Formats: sequence, C-alpha cells, structure tokens
Amino acid sequence: MNIEALQIQLAWGRRSVLEFPYFTCSKPELIAILGPNGSGKSSLLRSFAGLFRPKCGNINLNNQNIYKLSAKELARNVA
Repeated sequence: MNIEALQIQLAWGRRSVLEFPYFTCSKPELIAILGPNGSGKSSLLRSFAGLFRPKCGNINLNNQNIYKLSAKELARNVA
C-alpha cells in the first residue's frame, strides 16, 4: 500500500489548520506524528482516512486520489 500527500492545506472555514508540503509511505513502517495540542495532528490523520477534505492538494492511495474512490474501497483500505 502506498499513501502520498502532495501540497495539502487543511482549514476550518477561513482558518488554516495545517500546511503539509509532502508525505509518502510505500511500505509498512512505524511513523510518529508529534506536535503540541491544536497543531493539526488529528486533522492530518482524518484527511488520510478521507474524513476531512483538504482545502487544496491531493491525497493518493495506491496512485489514486482517495476522494475519487468509492466509499467501500476507501473503507476497506482504511480498515
């Protein structure tokens, strides 16, 4: 499984929550997401799961945009 985030920006309304230039993970590995409260860690994970759509940028799962996958396909991969 390959997940990739390209130039994503997360926002609540007009308030920018997180700007994330690039992330990729192509093999099973342990990754830590660190930061103070309110820095966007949970929002980033929600966006990777398809629950929080970025204001801009792309999140790809196996070279497909996660927002173009069916709900069933996305749920199968998130699980």
